[in-house]
Amino acid sequence: MLTTDIKQDALEAYRNGISLLQQDKFRDAIPFLMRAADGFRAYDAEGHPAEHALENGVSALANALYLLGVCYEQSGNFSQAITSLETARINERFERSGPFHTFLHNFAPLLISCYEQQIAASGPKDVNAIVGSRPVLDVTCRFPFSLAPEAIAYARLYELAPQRYQQYRHFYESARKIDSVLRSSGSRTDEMTMHKTSIVVWSVIALVWIVYGIVVLRTLM
Repeated sequence: MLTTDIKQDALEAYRNGISLLQQDKFRDAIPFLMRAADGFRAYDAEGHPAEHALENGVSALANALYLLGVCYEQSGNFSQAITSLETARINERFERSGPFHTFLHNFAPLLISCYEQQIAASGPKDVNAIVGSRPVLDVTCRFPFSLAPEAIAYARLYELAPQRYQQYRHFYESARKIDSVLRSSGSRTDEMTMHKTSIVVWSVIALVWIVYGIVVLRTLM
């Protein structure tokens, strides 16, 4: 059973991380912010969600993950920066909408920069081949993270800055359409499976009751 000590330890690590970040010691701050994020996540999992917000009205976990993303970005690890920044939205539905909307708006430029840097760091690629190809989707993930890994950055850049990245609009919209159709199809399949399973279960129950009724009737007679 977790106690408030978990949160206090996480807050201490968070403050240490911020102190190092403010001194531009980004690599040194990473272990502290990771510890803070782990602690806040564990505390939240015990039924203490984002109602325990920090001064900006956003959950401690989201704040820790954002600052972790800043440190990774400043350290040149753009992939980890993206993971941290995107994960900061993990409890979005529990966040207070106003402060969290402002929070996302403020760190969007950093996330855009990380995706741009990730694309640049991946080396020469045929962008037209990636963006012009039929999207490869995995419907177990939230769009656009259901796309093939090399295509996610282009989809997210359009989502985050549609005016700047109009060249990815057709790819994004076609991918989203395919994703929607596949999810809808999968949902109907699941419903049909549940319906068939329900019929079988109730048929078995009915058969059991019929047999039971026959046995009782023969006993009475």
